[in-house]
Amino acid sequence: MRGPSIVACLIFAASLSSAADVGPSVPQHGYATSTLHEPIFDGARVTVETVALDNWLNENYRNLDSSQMTGSREHLYYLVDSYIKQLFESTGQVLPKEHDQVLETLFSWAEPLGVYGGNLIYNRLKAPDVTAREPLIALPKGMSLELTGDLLHVNSSLGWDAFFPYYFMILRLAYFTTPDGVRLQGMVVSTGAARDRGSLGHSQATIMLFYAPAADPASFRSYVEERVGIVGTDEHVALGIDGLESQRNVYAGGLLHRELVFLKPDHGSLAIAYLGNEGTYQWNRQHFLDFIRAVKYGPASRDN
Repeated sequence: MRGPSIVACLIFAASLSSAADVGPSVPQHGYATSTLHEPIFDGARVTVETVALDNWLNENYRNLDSSQMTGSREHLYYLVDSYIKQLFESTGQVLPKEHDQVLETLFSWAEPLGVYGGNLIYNRLKAPDVTAREPLIALPKGMSLELTGDLLHVNSSLGWDAFFPYYFMILRLAYFTTPDGVRLQGMVVSTGAARDRGSLGHSQATIMLFYAPAADPASFRSYVEERVGIVGTDEHVALGIDGLESQRNVYAGGLLHRELVFLKPDHGSLAIAYLGNEGTYQWNRQHFLDFIRAVKYGPASRDN
């Protein structure tokens, strides 16, 4: 899995220099850029830990247990998030158009560590003489994934699609069946990182999407509420989006916030959940609202 070698004292400055040539455009269109500051790690630490993580994974990747896999994946994305925040503050962009050594190295490990679409981003940022990578993780039948500008685009032939920033981490795209025999599609995406009250001191928030093309609305609602940990008597919050409101509660002594909204597609049932620790939940909540606006559903989405 080893990528190109990195010269630690030069790599960060070189990457920002190449990114500065990016032409004017709207970064992560449809998603607020207000979260793109206060990185978890400063530039020097990103550089050093990118080298260290790359070396460690090359030595240990094939023997990782599930806990080490999860920890490595999360740390990888804390480095990605920190780098992108500094890149944005320096250049006004989140995705360089040219080769970027730091992001190439980091995204060379994204898919091996279980993140859908990592190869798409790696291929966009790799050096011209480096071989492109084929996907390692198969997509469920009827679902596609593309990198469009600086957004990832997930499309389902069942009638929904979603756009979100490429540095969000897609952890699951799957079909599953409820105990009542209802067939659902699900997606789990982690947002950018922020400082929180957890033991590590920082985390990503999580967005979950549930879609059933044919389901009794009441049964669908009951199933999703149970999965997310929401009940009908929880606080209801107006979202300011098409008359929608969410259900919201706080769990684990005020640490974990959970929020759930049911959308109104013409066909089927669709719900979006948002979960985050105190700190991360508040920091990234605007992107939860942006995600709701960015999801399309119904017959029109099949034409995208």
